[in-house]
Amino acid sequence: PKFVPYANPLAHISDVYNGILVGANMLDKALFYGKGAGKLLLDKMEEYFKNLIQEIENSSNKNTTISSIFIGGGTPTSVQEKYIEQVINTIKNCFNVSNNAEITIEANPCSSTKEKLQKYYNLGFNRISFGVQSLNNKCLKLIGRRHNSKKAIYAINLAKEIGFNNISCDILIGIPNQSYLTLKTTVKNLLKQDINHISCYMLINEEGTVLTNQINENKVKVVNDEKCVIYYNKINKYLYNKKLFRYEISNFAQKGYESKHNKGYWDFVNSWTAYGEKNGKDYRKK
Repeated sequence: PKFVPYANPLAHISDVYNGILVGANMLDKALFYGKGAGKLLLDKMEEYFKNLIQEIENSSNKNTTISSIFIGGGTPTSVQEKYIEQVINTIKNCFNVSNNAEITIEANPCSSTKEKLQKYYNLGFNRISFGVQSLNNKCLKLIGRRHNSKKAIYAINLAKEIGFNNISCDILIGIPNQSYLTLKTTVKNLLKQDINHISCYMLINEEGTVLTNQINENKVKVVNDEKCVIYYNKINKYLYNKKLFRYEISNFAQKGYESKHNKGYWDFVNSWTAYGEKNGKDYRKK
């Protein structure tokens, strides 16, 4: 698009695997770096999605069959449902979306209202991925998440109530002061919600965030790499015993619930075209 505010690739199409990704990193930055940044980006949302949709339309090809759609790489639930509806309808109008396509949306527990989740379900989303990160409230507060453990569990069960039966949750390893017991308790309590997929990522400390500043000022203790590896290996074994099997580096799933979209990347058979800006300017320097 002509207007590309501070976002990673917003969409890509794979000619072989035929998956579409629509990212929303700018939305996370708007929420994560403060109210001023949020207003700066959200004021441009209408223009942003208008140009995103135009770019998708420019690559319209009804001869391309799409087997997966993934709206994420950020928090699309942060915006009004109408924008997600516009994007999904544009994709369906521009490409041949398979009847059994996996259609995923990433969600933040604090912005996953019943109305939004119901809308996504009605639009054809059949998989949802929650950015839980932890069910320990101290850890959540430390990394600046707006939800707490109760809200995360509520959002998961709300999605199940609406009809989602393919639910994934993201968790983080390496949150400062995190113990293995804290991490295992999070995983254990998530599995009690009958989810069928977990993505386990290492925390990356972004420059300029409150957390990184606290680390630099020695206000919080970083979990070192060696300990993170130990945590990861233990969680891998724990999930295996719970019949969630690792099918790529960060993803664990019950049999039959592996993400088609994730597997498409790791099969190394797909090529894709990105939509939107990959390396945007940093608005915090404005």
